[in-house]
Amino acid sequence: MRTPSPVSRRIFLGGSVVATLLVAGCGEDDSTASSADPTASTGPWVFTDDRGQRIELASRPTRIVAFSTPTAALSEMGVTPQGVFAWSPLADDTQLRYTDLSEIQTVGEVWGELDLEVLAGLAPDVVITGYDPTDGSLYGLTEELIPKVEAIAPILAVDSTLPLLEQYDRFQELGTALGADLSQAEVLDAREEFNELSQQLAAAAAAKPGLRVMAVSAAEDGMNVAQPEPNSDLSYYESLGLTFVVPDGKGIFWWEELSGENINKYDADVILVDIRAGETDRKALEKHPLWATLPAVEAGQVFGWHAYDPPTYRFYSEALADLVAAVEGSEVVA
Repeated sequence: MRTPSPVSRRIFLGGSVVATLLVAGCGEDDSTASSADPTASTGPWVFTDDRGQRIELASRPTRIVAFSTPTAALSEMGVTPQGVFAWSPLADDTQLRYTDLSEIQTVGEVWGELDLEVLAGLAPDVVITGYDPTDGSLYGLTEELIPKVEAIAPILAVDSTLPLLEQYDRFQELGTALGADLSQAEVLDAREEFNELSQQLAAAAAAKPGLRVMAVSAAEDGMNVAQPEPNSDLSYYESLGLTFVVPDGKGIFWWEELSGENINKYDADVILVDIRAGETDRKALEKHPLWATLPAVEAGQVFGWHAYDPPTYRFYSEALADLVAAVEGSEVVA
């Protein structure tokens, strides 16, 4: 896996230009690429998604329906979808906490359940969602639902398992192709803040050698311990010097599930608890008798994990700021 590193504002601007050219030519010969520039406001629009699916439209999409993750990422760049679907009620979906939903139509609020009449009524040019290449799944869409959606509009999928900075780049390519202006001061300032906080986390981790962090979420009868490598945020923090507990590679690829009587299997100095559902996970974990015996819990070194946040600088600047404070305020106790 490539080790990501913060980049300067100058490199960011140059990279955007290169990314635009790469998207225009992906999977096409030179003549096709020159006649179908995805950044052009008029003329044919071609984009190859992360499944290798080539999407060809007569012009740049202006009507978009998207899953909550790309909705948040694109909205931050100034590209606002007309419709959104999510894994939970929109009011509870923390991925949408910075998105103005007043002009966005709700298409679905349960994983795998979309109102196809509402979707068709929005007449989208494209439906955008996440993609997991490990099992080929599309976020928020069941296998039965996919052809029904494709009968309304083509589906554009972005790989949600890419390393964090590669996800940033990919969404910026897509945003640029959809008309986003990445030279806006807000975009540049957000990236600058992200870079600075990344450097602060690297310094904080270096100042606490031996500190071990464990990222967890609540399971029905126990606790999930996250594998750092496939989680793009955790692997990015690792690249900055933070040390994570690596659970056994049993069960589901993304984590190891521990039963309630086994949640003390691993020692950690800091525990990060999934906050996608607010305090729900932490309260569920606190019901297990062994939770209070964990060294990090006894030391009061339990903090929120911004799990699976949309890959945007605003979201991850908040996550990094919280993580820097957690590392700086913790000590080796296990």
